[in-house]
Amino acid sequence: MPARGNSISPAVTQTNPDQTILEITRTAGAAGLDLNQALLLAAEKIRLMLGFNLVSFFLPQSPAQIPLLKVFSSREGPRLLEPGFTLPADAYTDLATCLKKSKTLRLNKVSLSEEDPRAGFATAPLFGALLPLSNAEGSFAAIELLSEDENLFSVPGMEMYQSLTNQLSPTIYNCLRHGIIKKKLERYDRLQQLLTGAGQFPVAVELINRAVQTLSGFFPGSRVTYLTPESRGNLRVRAYAGYTADDSRTLQFKSHGGAAGQAARERKTHLVADTRAAKALQGLLTDSRSILAVPVQNIEEVFGILNLEEPSPAAFSADDVEIVTFLAHNFASVLASQALVDQIGQYKEKQNQLYEAVNHIRKSTDVEGILRASAEEIGTLLNLHKVTLHLSTPKMEPADSSTPTEQVQ
Repeated sequence: MPARGNSISPAVTQTNPDQTILEITRTAGAAGLDLNQALLLAAEKIRLMLGFNLVSFFLPQSPAQIPLLKVFSSREGPRLLEPGFTLPADAYTDLATCLKKSKTLRLNKVSLSEEDPRAGFATAPLFGALLPLSNAEGSFAAIELLSEDENLFSVPGMEMYQSLTNQLSPTIYNCLRHGIIKKKLERYDRLQQLLTGAGQFPVAVELINRAVQTLSGFFPGSRVTYLTPESRGNLRVRAYAGYTADDSRTLQFKSHGGAAGQAARERKTHLVADTRAAKALQGLLTDSRSILAVPVQNIEEVFGILNLEEPSPAAFSADDVEIVTFLAHNFASVLASQALVDQIGQYKEKQNQLYEAVNHIRKSTDVEGILRASAEEIGTLLNLHKVTLHLSTPKMEPADSSTPTEQVQ
Protein backbone atom coordinates (compact mmCIF):
# COMPACT_ATOMS: atom_id res chain seq x y z
CA MET A 1 0.00 0.00 0.00
CA PRO A 2 1.53 3.41 -0.91
CA ALA A 3 2.56 5.71 1.90
CA ARG A 4 0.03 8.36 2.92
CA GLY A 5 2.33 11.22 1.90
CA ASN A 6 2.41 10.02 -1.73
CA SER A 7 -1.20 9.00 -2.19
CA ILE A 8 -3.69 10.48 -4.63
CA SER A 9 -7.39 9.71 -4.98
CA PRO A 10 -7.89 6.04 -6.04
CA ALA A 11 -10.06 7.24 -8.93
CA VAL A 12 -7.22 9.40 -10.22
CA THR A 13 -4.53 6.73 -9.92
CA GLN A 14 -6.36 4.70 -12.55
CA THR A 15 -5.98 7.51 -15.12
CA ASN A 16 -3.52 10.28 -15.87
CA PRO A 17 -4.09 13.29 -13.54
CA ASP A 18 -3.68 15.65 -16.51
CA GLN A 19 -6.45 13.83 -18.36
CA THR A 20 -8.67 14.11 -15.28
CA ILE A 21 -8.07 17.85 -15.07
CA LEU A 22 -8.76 18.25 -18.79
CA GLU A 23 -12.02 16.29 -18.56
CA ILE A 24 -13.26 18.36 -15.60
CA THR A 25 -12.39 21.60 -17.38
CA ARG A 26 -14.14 20.49 -20.56
CA THR A 27 -17.22 19.53 -18.56
CA ALA A 28 -17.40 23.01 -17.01
CA GLY A 29 -16.84 24.59 -20.42
CA ALA A 30 -19.81 22.70 -21.85
CA ALA A 31 -22.05 25.14 -19.96
CA GLY A 32 -21.01 27.91 -22.32
CA LEU A 33 -21.20 31.22 -20.44
CA ASP A 34 -23.86 30.14 -17.93
CA LEU A 35 -22.11 30.58 -14.56
CA ASN A 36 -24.52 28.58 -12.43
CA GLN A 37 -24.54 25.67 -14.88
CA ALA A 38 -20.72 25.70 -15.10
CA LEU A 39 -20.43 25.56 -11.31
CA LEU A 40 -22.98 22.73 -11.04
CA LEU A 41 -21.27 20.65 -13.72
CA ALA A 42 -17.78 21.25 -12.32
CA ALA A 43 -18.75 20.47 -8.71
CA GLU A 44 -20.40 17.19 -9.67
CA LYS A 45 -17.58 16.12 -11.99
CA ILE A 46 -14.90 16.86 -9.37
CA ARG A 47 -16.76 14.90 -6.70
CA LEU A 48 -17.34 11.87 -8.92
CA MET A 49 -13.87 11.75 -10.45
CA LEU A 50 -11.83 12.54 -7.32
CA GLY A 51 -13.95 10.82 -4.69
CA PHE A 52 -14.80 13.67 -2.30
CA ASN A 53 -17.82 13.73 -0.01
CA LEU A 54 -18.54 17.41 -0.69
CA VAL A 55 -17.36 19.86 -3.35
CA SER A 56 -18.41 23.49 -2.87
CA PHE A 57 -18.00 26.79 -4.73
CA PHE A 58 -17.93 30.15 -2.90
CA LEU A 59 -18.41 33.47 -4.69
CA PRO A 60 -18.35 36.99 -3.20
CA GLN A 61 -21.14 39.32 -4.33
CA SER A 62 -18.54 42.10 -4.68
CA PRO A 63 -14.76 42.14 -4.18
CA ALA A 64 -14.94 43.19 -0.51
CA GLN A 65 -18.06 41.29 0.52
CA ILE A 66 -18.31 38.03 2.41
CA PRO A 67 -18.36 35.12 -0.08
CA LEU A 68 -21.52 33.06 -0.28
CA LEU A 69 -21.83 29.32 -0.74
CA LYS A 70 -23.46 29.18 -4.20
CA VAL A 71 -23.11 25.57 -5.35
CA PHE A 72 -22.23 22.26 -3.75
CA SER A 73 -22.25 18.62 -4.80
CA SER A 74 -22.99 15.73 -2.45
CA ARG A 75 -24.14 12.14 -2.76
CA GLU A 76 -27.55 13.52 -3.77
CA GLY A 77 -26.02 15.43 -6.69
CA PRO A 78 -25.29 19.12 -7.34
CA ARG A 79 -27.38 21.89 -5.80
CA LEU A 80 -27.63 25.62 -6.49
CA LEU A 81 -28.33 27.97 -3.58
CA GLU A 82 -30.07 31.28 -4.30
CA PRO A 83 -29.10 33.86 -3.27
CA GLY A 84 -26.47 31.85 -1.39
CA PHE A 85 -25.54 30.73 2.13
CA THR A 86 -23.31 32.82 4.41
CA LEU A 87 -20.96 30.81 6.59
CA PRO A 88 -20.98 31.53 10.34
CA ALA A 89 -18.23 33.85 11.57
CA ASP A 90 -16.09 31.07 13.08
CA ALA A 91 -16.00 29.22 9.76
CA TYR A 92 -15.38 32.29 7.63
CA THR A 93 -11.78 33.04 8.67
CA ASP A 94 -10.14 30.39 6.49
CA LEU A 95 -12.27 31.32 3.50
CA ALA A 96 -11.38 35.01 3.86
CA THR A 97 -7.68 34.17 4.06
CA CYS A 98 -7.90 31.95 0.99
CA LEU A 99 -9.47 34.70 -1.11
CA LYS A 100 -7.62 37.76 0.16
CA LYS A 101 -4.19 36.16 -0.03
CA SER A 102 -4.93 33.85 -3.00
CA LYS A 103 -3.61 31.05 -0.85
CA THR A 104 -4.41 27.32 -0.83
CA LEU A 105 -5.25 26.05 2.67
CA ARG A 106 -5.23 22.52 4.10
CA LEU A 107 -8.16 21.98 6.50
CA ASN A 108 -8.36 19.61 9.46
CA LYS A 109 -11.34 18.47 11.54
CA VAL A 110 -13.93 20.55 9.71
CA SER A 111 -17.41 20.62 11.26
CA LEU A 112 -20.49 21.98 9.51
CA SER A 113 -23.04 24.00 11.46
CA GLU A 114 -26.63 22.78 11.71
CA GLU A 115 -27.75 25.69 9.52
CA ASP A 116 -25.29 24.74 6.78
CA PRO A 117 -27.23 23.20 3.85
CA ARG A 118 -24.40 20.65 3.44
CA ALA A 119 -24.82 19.28 6.97
CA GLY A 120 -25.83 15.62 7.01
CA PHE A 121 -24.03 14.67 3.80
CA ALA A 122 -20.77 13.73 5.56
CA THR A 123 -19.69 12.54 9.01
CA ALA A 124 -17.52 14.88 11.08
CA PRO A 125 -14.68 15.41 11.51
CA LEU A 126 -13.92 16.14 7.87
CA PHE A 127 -10.62 16.83 6.19
CA GLY A 128 -10.39 19.27 3.35
CA ALA A 129 -8.79 22.00 1.30
CA LEU A 130 -9.68 25.53 0.21
CA LEU A 131 -8.34 26.56 -3.18
CA PRO A 132 -8.70 30.03 -4.73
CA LEU A 133 -9.81 30.60 -8.31
CA SER A 134 -7.61 33.49 -9.42
CA ASN A 135 -6.37 35.62 -12.28
CA ALA A 136 -4.01 38.58 -12.57
CA GLU A 137 -6.47 40.80 -10.67
CA GLY A 138 -6.72 38.46 -7.66
CA SER A 139 -9.06 35.76 -6.39
CA PHE A 140 -12.69 35.86 -7.47
CA ALA A 141 -13.99 32.52 -6.10
CA ALA A 142 -12.94 29.50 -4.04
CA ILE A 143 -13.44 25.74 -4.15
CA GLU A 144 -13.75 23.74 -0.94
CA LEU A 145 -13.04 20.01 -1.08
CA LEU A 146 -14.19 17.94 1.91
CA SER A 147 -13.79 14.24 2.62
CA GLU A 148 -13.79 11.77 5.46
CA ASP A 149 -10.59 10.32 3.95
CA GLU A 150 -7.50 12.27 4.98
CA ASN A 151 -5.42 10.46 2.34
CA LEU A 152 -7.04 12.55 -0.39
CA PHE A 153 -5.12 15.59 0.85
CA SER A 154 -1.57 14.36 0.50
CA VAL A 155 1.12 16.59 -1.04
CA PRO A 156 0.71 15.08 -4.54
CA GLY A 157 -3.06 15.38 -4.22
CA MET A 158 -2.88 19.05 -3.21
CA GLU A 159 -0.54 19.76 -6.13
CA MET A 160 -3.04 18.21 -8.51
CA TYR A 161 -5.95 20.18 -7.05
CA GLN A 162 -3.95 23.37 -7.46
CA SER A 163 -3.35 22.51 -11.12
CA LEU A 164 -7.06 21.87 -11.49
CA THR A 165 -8.00 25.32 -10.14
CA ASN A 166 -5.42 26.93 -12.44
CA GLN A 167 -7.07 25.31 -15.46
CA LEU A 168 -10.61 25.90 -14.23
CA SER A 169 -10.15 29.58 -13.31
CA PRO A 170 -10.38 31.06 -16.86
CA THR A 171 -13.58 29.14 -17.61
CA ILE A 172 -15.31 30.24 -14.41
CA TYR A 173 -14.05 33.81 -14.72
CA ASN A 174 -15.38 34.14 -18.27
CA CYS A 175 -18.79 32.97 -17.08
CA LEU A 176 -18.65 35.38 -14.14
CA ARG A 177 -17.76 38.39 -16.30
CA HIS A 178 -20.41 37.47 -18.87
CA GLY A 179 -23.01 37.37 -16.10
CA ILE A 180 -21.90 40.78 -14.79
CA ILE A 181 -22.00 42.35 -18.26
CA LYS A 182 -25.38 40.78 -19.03
CA LYS A 183 -26.80 42.04 -15.73
CA LYS A 184 -25.38 45.50 -16.42
CA LEU A 185 -26.96 45.64 -19.88
CA GLU A 186 -30.29 44.46 -18.50
CA ARG A 187 -30.16 47.25 -15.91
CA TYR A 188 -29.46 49.88 -18.55
CA ASP A 189 -32.29 48.52 -20.66
CA ARG A 190 -34.75 48.81 -17.78
CA LEU A 191 -33.56 52.32 -16.97
CA GLN A 192 -33.93 53.30 -20.61
CA GLN A 193 -37.50 52.02 -20.58
CA LEU A 194 -38.20 53.98 -17.40
CA LEU A 195 -36.73 57.22 -18.76
CA THR A 196 -38.25 56.83 -22.23
CA GLY A 197 -41.69 56.43 -20.68
CA ALA A 198 -41.20 59.34 -18.26
CA GLY A 199 -43.74 61.37 -20.21
CA GLN A 200 -46.54 59.08 -19.07
CA PHE A 201 -46.02 60.29 -15.48
CA PRO A 202 -47.68 63.73 -15.38
CA VAL A 203 -46.71 64.20 -11.74
CA ALA A 204 -43.04 64.09 -10.76
CA VAL A 205 -43.75 62.11 -7.59
CA GLU A 206 -45.01 59.18 -9.66
CA LEU A 207 -41.75 59.08 -11.63
CA ILE A 208 -39.72 59.36 -8.42
CA ASN A 209 -41.55 56.41 -6.87
CA ARG A 210 -41.04 54.31 -10.00
CA ALA A 211 -37.30 55.15 -10.06
CA VAL A 212 -36.87 54.16 -6.39
CA GLN A 213 -38.72 50.88 -6.93
CA THR A 214 -36.56 50.16 -10.01
CA LEU A 215 -33.35 50.66 -8.01
CA SER A 216 -34.73 48.46 -5.24
CA GLY A 217 -35.16 45.71 -7.83
CA PHE A 218 -31.55 46.18 -8.98
CA PHE A 219 -30.21 45.86 -5.44
CA PRO A 220 -32.15 43.21 -3.51
CA GLY A 221 -31.64 43.69 0.21
CA SER A 222 -30.64 47.34 -0.17
CA ARG A 223 -32.62 50.24 1.27
CA VAL A 224 -33.32 52.97 -1.27
CA THR A 225 -34.55 56.52 -0.70
CA TYR A 226 -34.99 59.69 -2.70
CA LEU A 227 -34.44 62.83 -0.60
CA THR A 228 -34.99 66.47 -1.54
CA PRO A 229 -33.28 69.54 -0.05
CA GLU A 230 -35.43 71.60 2.29
CA SER A 231 -34.90 74.83 4.19
CA ARG A 232 -31.94 75.10 6.57
CA GLY A 233 -30.05 72.40 4.73
CA ASN A 234 -32.33 69.56 5.79
CA LEU A 235 -33.24 66.65 3.52
CA ARG A 236 -36.72 65.20 3.31
CA VAL A 237 -37.51 61.65 2.25
CA ARG A 238 -39.91 61.72 -0.70
CA ALA A 239 -39.89 58.02 -1.66
CA TYR A 240 -38.37 54.87 -0.21
CA ALA A 241 -38.17 51.09 -0.68
CA GLY A 242 -36.60 48.22 1.23
CA TYR A 243 -37.38 49.52 4.71
CA THR A 244 -39.60 47.76 7.23
CA ALA A 245 -42.81 49.29 8.52
CA ASP A 246 -41.07 50.25 11.77
CA ASP A 247 -38.16 51.83 9.89
CA SER A 248 -40.49 53.89 7.70
CA ARG A 249 -41.79 55.82 10.73
CA THR A 250 -38.35 57.37 11.21
CA LEU A 251 -37.92 58.36 7.58
CA GLN A 252 -39.89 61.59 7.52
CA PHE A 253 -36.93 63.91 7.89
CA LYS A 254 -33.17 63.58 7.69
CA SER A 255 -30.74 66.20 8.99
CA HIS A 256 -28.29 67.78 6.57
CA GLY A 257 -25.50 65.58 7.93
CA GLY A 258 -24.46 62.09 6.87
CA ALA A 259 -23.48 60.80 3.46
CA ALA A 260 -26.65 62.05 1.72
CA GLY A 261 -26.32 65.51 3.23
CA GLN A 262 -22.69 65.80 2.21
CA ALA A 263 -23.54 64.64 -1.32
CA ALA A 264 -26.12 67.44 -1.51
CA ARG A 265 -23.76 70.11 -0.12
CA GLU A 266 -20.74 69.14 -2.20
CA ARG A 267 -22.83 68.20 -5.26
CA LYS A 268 -20.87 65.01 -5.82
CA THR A 269 -21.31 61.25 -5.33
CA HIS A 270 -20.30 59.70 -2.02
CA LEU A 271 -19.50 55.99 -1.79
CA VAL A 272 -18.94 54.77 1.78
CA ALA A 273 -17.48 51.26 1.98
CA ASP A 274 -17.83 51.09 5.77
CA THR A 275 -19.48 53.69 7.98
CA ARG A 276 -17.45 52.46 10.96
CA ALA A 277 -14.40 53.98 9.32
CA ALA A 278 -16.23 57.19 8.30
CA LYS A 279 -18.09 58.50 11.34
CA ALA A 280 -19.21 61.69 9.58
CA LEU A 281 -20.84 59.77 6.73
CA GLN A 282 -23.67 57.86 8.35
CA GLY A 283 -26.94 56.60 6.88
CA LEU A 284 -30.62 56.91 7.63
CA LEU A 285 -30.40 53.88 9.92
CA THR A 286 -27.62 53.25 12.42
CA ASP A 287 -26.98 49.69 11.19
CA SER A 288 -26.11 50.81 7.63
CA ARG A 289 -22.49 49.88 6.81
CA SER A 290 -22.40 50.71 3.08
CA ILE A 291 -23.83 53.88 1.54
CA LEU A 292 -24.06 55.15 -2.01
CA ALA A 293 -25.40 58.72 -2.25
CA VAL A 294 -25.71 60.24 -5.74
CA PRO A 295 -27.01 63.79 -6.35
CA VAL A 296 -29.73 64.30 -8.96
CA GLN A 297 -28.72 67.69 -10.33
CA ASN A 298 -28.18 69.95 -13.30
CA ILE A 299 -25.97 73.04 -13.58
CA GLU A 300 -28.44 75.21 -11.70
CA GLU A 301 -29.71 73.13 -8.79
CA VAL A 302 -29.78 69.88 -6.85
CA PHE A 303 -33.22 68.29 -7.26
CA GLY A 304 -32.56 65.48 -4.81
CA ILE A 305 -30.35 62.59 -3.69
CA LEU A 306 -30.63 58.92 -4.64
CA ASN A 307 -29.48 57.19 -1.46
CA LEU A 308 -28.76 53.44 -1.20
CA GLU A 309 -27.78 51.71 2.05
CA GLU A 310 -26.74 48.17 3.00
CA PRO A 311 -26.18 46.61 6.44
CA SER A 312 -23.04 44.83 5.14
CA PRO A 313 -19.77 46.61 4.32
CA ALA A 314 -18.44 47.20 0.78
CA ALA A 315 -21.79 46.31 -0.77
CA PHE A 316 -21.56 48.61 -3.78
CA SER A 317 -19.14 48.15 -6.67
CA ALA A 318 -17.84 50.55 -9.31
CA ASP A 319 -20.46 49.12 -11.70
CA ASP A 320 -23.17 49.96 -9.15
CA VAL A 321 -21.94 53.55 -8.90
CA GLU A 322 -21.99 53.79 -12.69
CA ILE A 323 -25.57 52.56 -13.06
CA VAL A 324 -26.97 54.79 -10.28
CA THR A 325 -25.07 57.82 -11.64
CA PHE A 326 -26.49 57.12 -15.11
CA LEU A 327 -29.99 57.14 -13.66
CA ALA A 328 -29.31 60.31 -11.65
CA HIS A 329 -28.04 62.26 -14.67
CA ASN A 330 -30.97 61.28 -16.88
CA PHE A 331 -33.42 61.64 -14.00
CA ALA A 332 -32.25 65.25 -13.53
CA SER A 333 -32.93 66.01 -17.19
CA VAL A 334 -36.45 64.63 -16.92
CA LEU A 335 -37.17 66.55 -13.70
CA ALA A 336 -35.77 69.76 -15.21
CA SER A 337 -38.00 69.32 -18.27
CA GLN A 338 -41.03 68.68 -16.10
CA ALA A 339 -40.19 71.74 -13.99
CA LEU A 340 -39.99 73.87 -17.14
CA VAL A 341 -43.32 72.52 -18.38
CA ASP A 342 -44.88 73.27 -14.97
CA GLN A 343 -43.39 76.76 -15.00
CA ILE A 344 -44.80 77.49 -18.46
CA GLY A 345 -48.17 76.12 -17.38
CA GLN A 346 -48.21 78.34 -14.28
CA TYR A 347 -47.24 81.36 -16.38
CA LYS A 348 -50.08 80.71 -18.83
CA GLU A 349 -52.52 80.27 -15.97
CA LYS A 350 -51.43 83.58 -14.42
CA GLN A 351 -51.81 85.32 -17.77
CA ASN A 352 -55.34 83.94 -18.15
CA GLN A 353 -56.22 85.06 -14.64
CA LEU A 354 -54.81 88.50 -15.33
CA TYR A 355 -56.79 88.74 -18.56
CA GLU A 356 -60.00 87.80 -16.78
CA ALA A 357 -59.24 90.23 -13.97
CA VAL A 358 -58.74 93.14 -16.36
CA ASN A 359 -61.99 92.32 -18.15
CA HIS A 360 -63.82 92.21 -14.83
CA ILE A 361 -62.41 95.59 -13.80
CA ARG A 362 -63.28 97.17 -17.16
CA LYS A 363 -66.92 96.24 -16.72
CA SER A 364 -67.20 98.69 -13.80
CA THR A 365 -68.45 102.14 -14.79
CA ASP A 366 -67.75 104.20 -11.66
CA VAL A 367 -64.67 104.78 -9.48
CA GLU A 368 -66.04 102.85 -6.50
CA GLY A 369 -66.86 99.83 -8.67
CA ILE A 370 -63.44 99.92 -10.30
CA LEU A 371 -61.73 99.99 -6.88
CA ARG A 372 -63.90 97.17 -5.51
CA ALA A 373 -63.30 94.96 -8.55
CA SER A 374 -59.55 95.69 -8.50
CA ALA A 375 -59.26 94.73 -4.82
CA GLU A 376 -61.15 91.50 -5.40
CA GLU A 377 -59.01 90.49 -8.39
CA ILE A 378 -55.71 91.36 -6.68
CA GLY A 379 -56.74 89.26 -3.68
CA THR A 380 -57.62 86.34 -5.92
CA LEU A 381 -54.40 86.50 -7.96
CA LEU A 382 -52.11 86.85 -4.95
CA ASN A 383 -54.17 84.66 -2.59
CA LEU A 384 -54.66 87.48 -0.09
CA HIS A 385 -57.40 87.63 2.52
CA LYS A 386 -57.65 91.41 2.62
CA VAL A 387 -56.72 94.08 0.08
CA THR A 388 -57.02 97.80 0.77
CA LEU A 389 -56.61 100.42 -1.95
CA HIS A 390 -55.87 104.04 -1.08
CA LEU A 391 -56.46 106.93 -3.48
CA SER A 392 -54.61 110.16 -3.10
CA THR A 393 -55.11 113.34 -5.06
CA PRO A 394 -51.87 114.46 -6.71
CA LYS A 395 -50.71 117.89 -5.56
CA MET A 396 -50.70 120.53 -8.26
CA GLU A 397 -47.41 122.44 -8.21
CA PRO A 398 -47.68 126.22 -8.85
CA ALA A 399 -46.69 127.36 -12.27
CA ASP A 400 -43.17 128.67 -12.55
CA SER A 401 -43.28 132.36 -13.41
CA SER A 402 -40.04 132.04 -15.26
CA THR A 403 -41.59 129.54 -17.62
CA PRO A 404 -42.63 131.24 -20.85
CA THR A 405 -46.24 130.89 -21.77
CA GLU A 406 -47.66 130.59 -25.18
CA GLN A 407 -50.27 133.09 -26.16
CA VAL A 408 -52.95 132.07 -28.51
CA GLN A 409 -54.48 134.80 -30.53
